[in-house]
Amino acid sequence: MQKWRREVKGTMYPALRLLMPNVDRGRLYNMKEVMLGRSYLEVMGIPKDSEDGQALVKFNLPGKSTVSDKAAGDFPRVLYEIVRSRSTVTESKVSIKKINEMLDNFARDHDKSEQRPIIREWVETLTAEEHMWLAKIILKQMKLGVSEQTILEAFHPDARELFTVNADLRTLCEKLYSVSFRLNNTSISVATAFKPQLSKMGNYTTLTHIDEWMGQLGCKEFWIETKLDGERMQIHIDNGQWRYYSRKGTNYTQDYGPDPTRGSLTPFIHNSINAHVKRCILDGELVVYDPASDALVPFGNLKTVGRKSFNPMNEHEPHPYFVAFDILQMDNVSLAEKPLHRRYEVLQSIIDPIPGRIAIIDQLRGTSSAQALHAFHAAIEAGQEGIIVKNPESRYVPNSRTMDWTKVKAEYVEGVSEHPDVVVVGGYYGTGNRANKISKFLVAIRDTPKQDEVVDPERPKLLTFARVGSGASYKELDAMTQRFPWKRFDDKRVPSWLAIGKEKPEMILDPYTKVDGVDSAIVLELKAAEITPADDYSCGYSLRFPRIMKSKIGYYFRYSL
Repeated sequence: MQKWRREVKGTMYPALRLLMPNVDRGRLYNMKEVMLGRSYLEVMGIPKDSEDGQALVKFNLPGKSTVSDKAAGDFPRVLYEIVRSRSTVTESKVSIKKINEMLDNFARDHDKSEQRPIIREWVETLTAEEHMWLAKIILKQMKLGVSEQTILEAFHPDARELFTVNADLRTLCEKLYSVSFRLNNTSISVATAFKPQLSKMGNYTTLTHIDEWMGQLGCKEFWIETKLDGERMQIHIDNGQWRYYSRKGTNYTQDYGPDPTRGSLTPFIHNSINAHVKRCILDGELVVYDPASDALVPFGNLKTVGRKSFNPMNEHEPHPYFVAFDILQMDNVSLAEKPLHRRYEVLQSIIDPIPGRIAIIDQLRGTSSAQALHAFHAAIEAGQEGIIVKNPESRYVPNSRTMDWTKVKAEYVEGVSEHPDVVVVGGYYGTGNRANKISKFLVAIRDTPKQDEVVDPERPKLLTFARVGSGASYKELDAMTQRFPWKRFDDKRVPSWLAIGKEKPEMILDPYTKVDGVDSAIVLELKAAEITPADDYSCGYSLRFPRIMKSKIGYYFRYSL
């Protein structure tokens, strides 16, 4: 970095965004390994069914070709080995500026036909090692062996503090242009994404003592909000220009609308903001509202409805709905240091709610644990995720989790979440330390036969239901996978006992096969927030946030699911 400052003398933004692609909000690739691999195969003329073609598309399966098993699960490394065996480019001749131009073009053109010429240029000008690093950047898998915090500290003494508030690399580099320049303060500013204040996780016991907790924080009254099933979103309004940033700082402005004439939300809510307010920052939850049922629908629909263009005729279709719960700046006045109850008053004074489009979160005032418990159960019964309890005297602290905001969700509380038993029918190989090893499972439930349908009682049909991997240790995963006869899944030869959906496994396990006289069935007890409709699984439903609680290996499951 010292050499860059000494010889290049310009902003370090071009270099930092290559070192830290996972926090670079200026480029969205929307690209996964398989899609990138297929694009390379087309450009390089490698048949998909060839050994190297399969190695690239199924990069996480061991032993696919001449590619070393050590590279399995590491797509950039697999790509490196395949390009190296074919490329005639042996010397690097591209600059950082050129690399950034290449990536800008690639991020800008999401159409497959437009990306092929870009990748063709890469193949003609880049070395195999440069292809590997480009893939790491696009997939945001740098793995440099140093943390982002270490890079920021090496860049500037104030970089970590500023990045905590304004999670934008370009702004960081512009403000900290010189090591000799020191910040007097870091503050939230309009048009720059920041890391929002988050809620500390609580449980049922927390609610039973919430009055004591809040008393320790110095407040006699606490506020209760419903935890909505949506995506955290901050809206920045700057003299008629709107910006939308997610919790991680991803810019969704093009989806929801940069001005009142474009997008799926701004055209419908711009008039709800008091005309005297020229600049402000709103914090809230973006959910999906369905006019037909007059209800909120699951969060999974948000990306679909968010990308629909402005069309007044879409009034009766599901659409984005912003629920504001905080305001951090109004015109040139920062409100983050003001107590929550004051910020809420300002919020109410500038927003005129529009049903189904924009609202202000309802506040229930409480003084006892009984009120918090009642609100929690009411939220669960209404199909919501849970509640958030807030200290009305609290200040807004970006990138923090404190007891001032405490959330309790159904999945954290015994007795109010789903606990289904399922059987493992498929598996997926992991990456990194889990390369060459099955790390996630496709699980199923037993089908309910139709009336007069003849069913084999020894091999009842199974319907796929969910994909799960969290909750089990590596040791437990190995114990559940190593002793059984896993086979490669072939979607042209699906066994009669299994109904498969859009979600297809990499490996398949027949739970009716016996190993040493015992069923090779792995039955899992899962814990999840809720059961929701899902097109990807043959049963038509799936689980939100599933976790493995218990496993039963070789368990006789035919009549238990």
